[in-house]
Amino acid sequence: MEHEALLLVLNGDPPRQLLQHLHAGGRLPQHLLVSPHPAAASAGRLRIMAADGAAVHLHHQGIRIDYLVGDLDSTPEALVVDLEERGCQVHRVVDQEHNDLEKCITLARELRVDPVWIAGFEGSRLDMTMGLYSMLALPQSRNIILCGRNQLAQSLDAGECSIATHPGERISLVNCSGRPVSCDLSGLAWSGQGITIGAGCHGVSNRALAHKVQLRVSQRGLLLVRDLTLK
Repeated sequence: MEHEALLLVLNGDPPRQLLQHLHAGGRLPQHLLVSPHPAAASAGRLRIMAADGAAVHLHHQGIRIDYLVGDLDSTPEALVVDLEERGCQVHRVVDQEHNDLEKCITLARELRVDPVWIAGFEGSRLDMTMGLYSMLALPQSRNIILCGRNQLAQSLDAGECSIATHPGERISLVNCSGRPVSCDLSGLAWSGQGITIGAGCHGVSNRALAHKVQLRVSQRGLLLVRDLTLK
C-alpha cells in the first residue's frame, strides 16, 4: 500500500538543497526513517504544502504547490491567484489565535497523510525552531519529521526499532521529555542495555559501527537526530 507523504515548507530559510533535489526528480529520504514505519519503503505520492510566504520560495524553485495555508499576508495576491489557477488548494485562514504552522498541521491531520515532513524552519527564529523540536515529543506528533539543512530529526516510540546506517555515521539521541528515558542500544560506538538518557547532551554525537542500528526505548521522549543524505 502506498502512503501519501506531505512536505510542509515554512517561511524560514528556504531548504534550497532539498528543493533542488525534488525539482530534479529526487525523492524525500524515506531510507532515513526508523523501521518499522509504513512509509520507510514507500514510494507514494508526495504533496507539497506551503505556509504562507514559503509559496514564494517554492514558486521560484519551480516546485508544484498542492496547498497554500495561512492568512496569506506574506504571499502576493497575484501569486495566490496564479496558484489557484494551477490547481493549488488555497486555505486562507484569518485566525490570529494560531500561527501558520498550527494551521498547516491541522490541515495535514485532516488529510491523513503520513509522514509529515517539515522544512524551512531554520533561520533567525530560534523560538520557532525550539518550539518545533519540543513539539516532536508529543504523542500526536509521532508522524512528523523535521528536515533541516544538514540533519533530520524524528521522535521514537516506546518499543523496538531499527535504522539503516553506514559505519561512521553520526547518530544522536536527544531527550525532550523532561524525564529520564531508558534504552538499549546496539550497533553504536556507545552501546549497552539499560542506558539512561536524561536532559542535555548525554546522548549526542554517537557513531554507527555497522549498517544497522537496533534500539529499544522505554517510553516516548527521545528524538533521533542524524545527518541528512539525499538520493
